[in-house]
Parts: sequence; C-alpha cells; structure tokens
Amino acid sequence: MKKPSISHVLMFYGFMTATALLFGTIFDFHDIFFAPEKIPFDPLLSLRLGFLCATIFIILSYLMKEYFPALKNLERVFIIYFWGNNLFKIFLLAASSAIGEEFLFRGFFHHLLGPWGSALLFALSHFVPMRGGGLWLLFVLGAGAGFGFLTDYTGNLIAPIIAHFTINFVNILLMVRTAKKMKASEREALFHEEHEPHHPNDDL
Repeated sequence: MKKPSISHVLMFYGFMTATALLFGTIFDFHDIFFAPEKIPFDPLLSLRLGFLCATIFIILSYLMKEYFPALKNLERVFIIYFWGNNLFKIFLLAASSAIGEEFLFRGFFHHLLGPWGSALLFALSHFVPMRGGGLWLLFVLGAGAGFGFLTDYTGNLIAPIIAHFTINFVNILLMVRTAKKMKASEREALFHEEHEPHHPNDDL
C-alpha cells in the first residue's frame, strides 16, 4: 500500500467534492449540502449529534478490534499507511476525507439513492480485500447508515462531516501513536505481512 503525499490527498478529495457539486447541479438537486427534506437549520444540534455519533462508532471500532482478531490484523496494515504523519497532516487527512466523502455520499448519492443506497456505495468504496475486510465492510456500512440518519435528522451535512472527521482523526492518531511505540524491526515486519495472500475464511 503506497502512501500518497498530502498534496495528492487534498487534490483527490477536492476533486471528489467538486464532482459531487457538479453532478448535484446536473441532476438539479439544488444544494446538496442540505438533505432532500428541508429542516430548520440548527448548527449547534448538528455539532452535538456529530460528536455523539463519532463517540459511538469510535467505541464500537475499539470493541470490534478486541473481539475480532482479523480486524486487528487489518489495523496493522493501516498503521503502515498512516505511519509518519504529524498532527497537522492527520488533521488534513481526516478533514479532507470527511468533507469530500460526505459531499459525495451523503450529499449527491443520498439525494439520488436514499440513505441505504448511499451507505452501501460508501461501504463498497472502502472495501479492502485482505484479512478482516468483510468485518471492516460491515462497520463502514453501519457508519454510512449512521451518517445518513444524521443527514436526514438535521437536514444538512454538518453532523455527518463532524462525525466522519472525528472518527478518522481519533483512529488515525491512535494508529500513529501505536506505530511510534513499535521498534523499527516491528514496523518492517508489518510491511512484509501486508503482502501476504488473502483467504476468505480470515474475515471471520
């Protein structure tokens, strides 16, 4: 798994956001920042619900890693991907991915396919064909459904963006700190493990 530069990440998610806005205009969805059903704008409610949703899924991800070793193995691959990023870069990674993906999935696709259709596409876009990939897919599907609920309940993308950003930021930060505690030889061993073949039964 090759690590892209921060500039490439920002360009990718900037393009994703622009694409969502463009297709929202083409499909005449007006403003994809707001949910299809118009609801009075309450930014404080959106912030509170966003952080609450993030807390729930951060705890859930921790519990899943504790009870399903396959997810622990998958996290070790992610550690290789995020290792070496400082706090500012982690913030940029979390913010750009949250904004870009929420505009695309909870903005454009939510208008086009509804909450479950957008959640399914969101999950499939995050699928990793490695040990633990099936469980990871279910977790992302649940998160996508949660973000869709936030969009419909608050009427805008603030809550799902806040939730998505917080989940990404906290989990990436924890993985980077875990990597810092490892010896160089341990991180090198992780790099070699990443290239082991995937077996379907390992997802369970």
